[in-house]
Amino acid sequence: MKLKYDGETSAHKGFVGHFYGYSGQYFQPFKNRESTTLKNTITKIEQINKKVHNVSFSSGSYTQYSTLKNYVIYCDPPYQVQSNYYDENRKRLSFDHDKFWDWCRFMSIDNIVFVSEYNLPEDFEKIYSISSRTGGSPKIDNLYMLN
Repeated sequence: MKLKYDGETSAHKGFVGHFYGYSGQYFQPFKNRESTTLKNTITKIEQINKKVHNVSFSSGSYTQYSTLKNYVIYCDPPYQVQSNYYDENRKRLSFDHDKFWDWCRFMSIDNIVFVSEYNLPEDFEKIYSISSRTGGSPKIDNLYMLN
């Protein structure tokens, strides 16, 4: 919890806040989930660090990557049907999905763009689906890409 309320912004905090958050929600812990402990978080980050090379992590808006060319870009934005996203101070966050879809279209000109979502506009092609349970109700998580 110290990391959650430290008042700082960092790639490490973003990773921990989302990766160990319930249903991708920032710092919303799983109930009774042992893997959310600080020790397991540090261990997981160290394991990833040993396997991944020539990668840098940063935090900020997705638009900071608008000049990338010849990359594979994986996006996991706030889901449209899931509107209860909050920051560490419980301030409700908003996300302009239409602006984001347009950015994905633009980025797909010179990159391969994947997006995780329940439903996307028709010009995004669904390439993978998996059933999951979020909050007790079944959901279908989909992976899309632009041609």
